[in-house]
Amino acid sequence: MDTQKKILLVEDDIVIATLEKRQLEKRGYSIVHVSSGEKAIEHLQKEPASLVLMDIDLGMGMDGTQTAEKILSFTEIPIVFLSSHTEPEVVEKTEKITSYGYVVKNSGITVLDASIKMAFKLFDARQSIISHKNDLLESKRILTESQEMAKVGSWSLDVFSQIITLSPEHQYMVEGKRYEISMPLKEFSHRYIVKEDHEKIAARLESAIREIHNLDYSDEFEYRLVDPAKKEIRYMLVRGRNQRNGIIYGITHDITDRKNIEQELIQRKEFLRVTLNSIGDAVISTDTAGFVTGMNPMAETLTGYMEKDALGKPIGQVFRIFSSVTGEPVKDPIRKVLETGAVAGLANHTQLVSREGHVYQIADSVAPIREPEGNIMGVVMIFRDITEEYAIQEKIARDEERYRKIYNNAPMGIFDYDHNGIIRECNDTFVALIGSSRDALLGLNILRDLKDEKIKDAVRATLSGKNASFQDWYSSVTANKNTFVHVLFHPVYDSLGEIVGGVAMVDDITPMKNLEMELARSLEENKELLRELQHRAKNS
Repeated sequence: MDTQKKILLVEDDIVIATLEKRQLEKRGYSIVHVSSGEKAIEHLQKEPASLVLMDIDLGMGMDGTQTAEKILSFTEIPIVFLSSHTEPEVVEKTEKITSYGYVVKNSGITVLDASIKMAFKLFDARQSIISHKNDLLESKRILTESQEMAKVGSWSLDVFSQIITLSPEHQYMVEGKRYEISMPLKEFSHRYIVKEDHEKIAARLESAIREIHNLDYSDEFEYRLVDPAKKEIRYMLVRGRNQRNGIIYGITHDITDRKNIEQELIQRKEFLRVTLNSIGDAVISTDTAGFVTGMNPMAETLTGYMEKDALGKPIGQVFRIFSSVTGEPVKDPIRKVLETGAVAGLANHTQLVSREGHVYQIADSVAPIREPEGNIMGVVMIFRDITEEYAIQEKIARDEERYRKIYNNAPMGIFDYDHNGIIRECNDTFVALIGSSRDALLGLNILRDLKDEKIKDAVRATLSGKNASFQDWYSSVTANKNTFVHVLFHPVYDSLGEIVGGVAMVDDITPMKNLEMELARSLEENKELLRELQHRAKNS
């Protein structure tokens, strides 16, 4: 016997109590004796016991049945009644309180011990049932809460009577009210399901009836439900499985939110598709291995590949690029983007050769496609046909080079200045004419650094919109050189007609000036000689 079993013996007759206590202790029980109902209650409120052996007649005060009721009001414990009464009404009274045993006094220790053991077994069994029941209730609570959180309801359908029973969770999901209801399937369809989906329900039911004996048969489909309260369409996903006796059990899952998200994603995808197809730039996307995953119509035009033909192909096969200078293949920038994770672009002078052999000058930008976590999931490349622009730019470059040669090799010195009179550019002839370096001339402020007021006046005139000229000796402030120059000044206008500076054309006429001076000196000498001859002739 388990020595931990503690029995509280409630008996007012001290002789009987002593005898029963001794006999039970020999059987291995731990016995505590009290003589009244009040003391029994007081003891159990302080110390637990495994069982109560309760005499019905306890003399003055509470009797055994009253004491048992009080004890069971605050603790769960098996109570076995001891009494000399055998009247049916007494036994029935105890059974209404608890039913763990009723032993007639003087029945012997064997009967009493057997009754106690049976009471323990009954109590353990009852506790196990209560525990299982509580577990079931807790499981049901968790299932109910899970169904509510997941927007799932259960149902059963008798395929022969076509009566469907809907769980409280199902009705709460549908109507916001928690109650169980059974109704004909047609009534359910008429009340809740969108009319256009009635045929789908009927077809599924017919299929289930055909397979009613196949317990492995299951089905899954969607239907639309009209929310009676909100008058809006909700989407339901139904899963069902055949059971015995012609019953189908299943669950209904509210997938409205998922459908709305799917619809939004479809709309976004369509918007992106229309956007990509409408832009003038070509777009190609690849995965992290460099295989084509998508392209827009402009990319199809430039590469010569239809999207369906390009999907899954290496980008190098679809997007073939070469240097327009050397003719050598150019490494596609997608690999660089995958390696570095940074935006990249093609080098200048890159040309694309299409599937048909057409050549396009292109410019592009390549960027990684990242997941929300930042991981690269692919690459997008945007490029455009700049063949015409490239031709124009090449022509401009050639023209600029030609004009630069003409500018630098012009027989006259040329320089231009901004609205503050600061020299911005000059040609080689001007540099040689002044006898200075280009660096010393560029940035020179004419209005501040030059000493010749006539030149300053000419510059000011052009900045006010007038032409001007200067002809005289010019002493360079950047070199030790004097030059006789003839300068023409003209204003420079922008596209809006605003004066932004001026330009000057400088002609070095020092040799002419020197010749003029030499002629003047020679003329003066001839005049002096003539006067001398005249004087001599007069005196002779």
